[in-house]
This record gives sequence, structure tokens and C-alpha cells, in this order.
Amino acid sequence: MNKRAPEENVQLRRVLELGGLEVVKATYRYHHFPKHSHDVFAFGIVERGVQGTEHRGTTHIAVAGEVCLVNPGEVHTGYTTDEGGWSYRCCYPDVGLISEIAYQDSDRTWGQPYFPSPVIRDPVVYDRFRRLFNEIEDCQHIMSLQEKLVAAISALLERHGVHRRPPPRHHDGDVSPIKRAYDYIEEHWADQIRLEDVAAAAGIDCFTLIRTFRKRVGMTPHAYLMQRRIDKGKGLLLSGHSPAQAALDTGFFDQSHFTKQFKRYTGVTPGHYIRSLGRPQGGRVS
Repeated sequence: MNKRAPEENVQLRRVLELGGLEVVKATYRYHHFPKHSHDVFAFGIVERGVQGTEHRGTTHIAVAGEVCLVNPGEVHTGYTTDEGGWSYRCCYPDVGLISEIAYQDSDRTWGQPYFPSPVIRDPVVYDRFRRLFNEIEDCQHIMSLQEKLVAAISALLERHGVHRRPPPRHHDGDVSPIKRAYDYIEEHWADQIRLEDVAAAAGIDCFTLIRTFRKRVGMTPHAYLMQRRIDKGKGLLLSGHSPAQAALDTGFFDQSHFTKQFKRYTGVTPGHYIRSLGRPQGGRVS
């Protein structure tokens, strides 16, 4: 008889001793993360099964024993490639933390650290992150926890980091139609905006907007709007808003629609998110 694959399960936490570092431990069998990006880095280890991702326009496959790396702002997906799903642990350090470790731990001159390979097979880096995640789950000493974080990030930087990130898609001097569309969505994300509104702000027609926005940003205008609303919703939930109020304040028609989209992008419901991250936690999680 075939061994039954584990059911989907997600555990979230913020580790107070590491500056509120967000960490996830999850098993997915059916969930498919849509195109999205993060404002922070994402470093994860695949512990079981196979994970697929669309990243930088290419399909990548990560199997057990490999490390997944996502730079801030990079559009990507996440999904299972077989019925067994995949299990992984991942952390989301911000740019400031990674830059500080890079500056303190190397003779190299760093800009913002950048990792060119979305999937790597490196037993040393994998083991450093495995030790970090184990320490987070059973923290006995804060100093040990901090040392393991530095050890994992330092190994990753030294073995796979490069000095500078490629130029961003949008910069202060950019006055292109897509930059105007991008800015319009950033300003009106909570409003009931239409594609025609964004196109008018950009000064182009709707079809050109969809095509060029997808090419420049990595997703459609509507997908980007949904991501921004979910990002804002996460902040509202953590600041004490109820899911119903967060739904209204982020432009969703009702709580049901908000909950559906929230789980689609984050893998958990708003209630699960509040229970897990509503209060910063130490290494020991209640």
C-alpha cells in the first residue's frame, strides 16, 4: 500500500529575538500561489517532495535538499508538481538585515545583495538554514539563535551572493506610461478602479496597458492591484483590524471575497494569519 501524502498544513510565526523575522513551515498538496512578489527576501529549504515555480520568465523545479531564493520585488509563483505536494521551511528577512550582515561579514563592497540563482543545491547552505529553523522551533538561548541566523545568511552571501542588484524596473526619473499606471494603482489601491481608469492615467489604451504592464512588472494590472490590497490587508490585520473591517478598507466587496483572495496569495485565511502573527513570538511558539 502506498504511503499517504501528508495533508496541507501551515505554521506561521514572527520571532521577536530576530527583529520580528517572519518564518513559515508548510506542507502543500493543492495550493497554487499566483504571481506575486515580496518587499523582502525569501529564503526557503525544500524538505520533502517537489516544488515548481515560475520565476524570471522560466520554470524552475526544486526538490528535497535544495534551497529556494527570491529577491525583493521579483515576481514568482509556487505550486506542487505531483500529487504528493511539497514541504518546506522559509524565512523572510528584510533588506536592511541582509545588507547589515553583508557589510559586517565581508571585505567586499556590497550594494544591495542579490542572488542570481532562484534554486541552488548546496549542502552547506541547506544545513545552515536547517539548523536555523530547528533552533527557532526549539529556542533555548537567544545568542545561539542569533548566531545561527548570521551563519546561514553569511554562508548564502559568500557562496551565492553578488555585489549589486540589476537596476529596478521603476525609478524616480521614470515618466513612462507604465510608471504612471503603477503610480495610479499605488495611489488608488483601495478604490473601485477600472482598467479604463488606469489606462487613462497612463495615457495609453487598455490593450496596450495590459501587454506592456505585464512585460514590465511581471503581472497584469489587476493581479498587481490584488497583491497590493492583500499586502495592505496584512498590515491592517496585524494592527488590530477585524477581517471584515480589513476587507472594506482594502476595497473588497465583502469579507468572503477578501478571505478567498487572502488565502490565494498567502496560503492561509485572515483568521489563521491573525492567530499566528498578531503578536510577535519568541523562539518558543504557543
